[in-house]
Parts: sequence; C-alpha cells; structure tokens
Amino acid sequence: MPEDARLLICELHKKDGGPPIAKLPGLWNRKVDKRWEIWINGHMEPQKMDGQITIAPGEVYVEFNGWPAGSFSMIHGDGILAAGAAANYETFCAALRKAVNA
Repeated sequence: MPEDARLLICELHKKDGGPPIAKLPGLWNRKVDKRWEIWINGHMEPQKMDGQITIAPGEVYVEFNGWPAGSFSMIHGDGILAAGAAANYETFCAALRKAVNA
C-alpha cells in the first residue's frame, strides 16, 4: 500500500511545532526540500496564494522546482500530482518522509 502524503504532511506540520493550520492568517506554506514546496488551506473559504492561485478549503497545492505539480484534498485525498520520472507521488512522499525524519 502506498504511503499517504496527507499523513506525512500532518507529521511534518507537527514536527515544525506551529499553530493549527486553521488558525493561521491565510495559507500554511512549507518548503519540503530544494525541489518540493506545499501550500495548505486550513480555512473554510478559498485562499489566494501570492494573489494568484486560489486554493480551495482543505486543499494542498504542490510545486516541483517552482512549477505547478498538482493539488489534492487533505479531507478526501482526491486530486492530481505529477507523474514524471523525477516528480511523482513516490518522490513527493519520499521528500516528505525525509523532511519528517530530518
């Protein structure tokens, strides 16, 4: 069974020791490593990322090397993520796991 990126993200946020994502003013943003970066909307209304991209409630927006790589729901798990040789679900989870264990 593949790893669940949602659980790894929760572990990473817990490790960082920040306030609950829903209590932040806006989005939670985390550079996972030099390639992967995430933004999470913990609010009940859509939030704008840098005044450009609208992120729906409960959604994770993912970039790889500064390019859009996908988005998925923290609630339902549905969504889309890149499926290339370097950027894919497995390499995303590996980067999250490495950040959690760092």
